[in-house]
Amino acid sequence: MVYYKLKLLVFIMLFFLVLSPAFVYAEPQTITVETDYLSYEKGSVILVSGSITNFDTSDPVKVYEVALRIIDPNNNIITISQILPSDVGSFLYNVNTAGSLWKFAGDYNISVNYGDTSATTTFSFIIPEVEAAEAAEAAEAAEAAEAA
Repeated sequence: MVYYKLKLLVFIMLFFLVLSPAFVYAEPQTITVETDYLSYEKGSVILVSGSITNFDTSDPVKVYEVALRIIDPNNNIITISQILPSDVGSFLYNVNTAGSLWKFAGDYNISVNYGDTSATTTFSFIIPEVEAAEAAEAAEAAEAAEAA
């Protein structure tokens, strides 16, 4: 008789265990971003890197691309890109500063977004004196041509 009561008790416990909802606690995701240096000159390459905590590739619907945006000191958008994170949640992106949009010296902001999380970092951008003088001369020449 004791054997049957024990067996019934185990059966009831298993029944409730199977029917009870499973509660899963997932740690919130965060994202980080950084650059390889704090300061860059025009023409250099910026290595932007970062990682996503609690990154899980098991559900492809929940794997997003990292949205990257670089803003100059005058709030102009210099670069927008989407980066697919690696299987462990890290990402790398190279930015070439030789383009024509890189024309202001000062502090630039890098923002990254992944789902509901975001992060930012800042770096300094320097335009060498020779280039700055050439740009000023070109602007003066353009103004003179318009006035004529």
